[in-house]
Amino acid sequence: INSSNTHALLSLICFTASRNESRLDANGDILILKKQDRSKWNRALIEKAVHHLEASAEGESLSKYQLEAGIAYEHARAATYQQTNWHNILQCYDLLCTYYPSPVVELNRAIVISELNGPADGIKAIEAITQLSSLKKYYLLPATLGELHFQLQHYDIANQYFAEAIDLTGSAAEKKLLQQKMNP
Repeated sequence: INSSNTHALLSLICFTASRNESRLDANGDILILKKQDRSKWNRALIEKAVHHLEASAEGESLSKYQLEAGIAYEHARAATYQQTNWHNILQCYDLLCTYYPSPVVELNRAIVISELNGPADGIKAIEAITQLSSLKKYYLLPATLGELHFQLQHYDIANQYFAEAIDLTGSAAEKKLLQQKMNP
């Protein structure tokens, strides 16, 4: 058993679970990370996650779980969404792209680029994704493009992407979130 990898996975699980109470609003609707009430995040689980992340660093390799937990750590340590250290998160995604590449990792990296450099650069990063066509049935691709175009005030294009994402997801909660984003 790779105890370093086990600690990294436990860290990731704890970071993820620490946000469970803030993921939905009073009506049971999805709250995106930017709108979550961080005071509802479970600090004890975050402390446990940090402990496991530190313990994972005692190994001699860098695992996918360590990088993913590192991303979650940056979100957990930021007092507000605006204080998130997107540069550190981008470094983690750059390492994921190098050592554990996938189109989904590249999509997530593009979102970070949009946070750092704006939505137009995020769209360019999406267009540069290796094997972009493999994401054509992944609803988060058009959902992300819709969000970035919305930020650029390209409302017609954004609505087309949101509609495509609605068609691709089977989740009623995701469909509702996407419909709320659509500009009438």
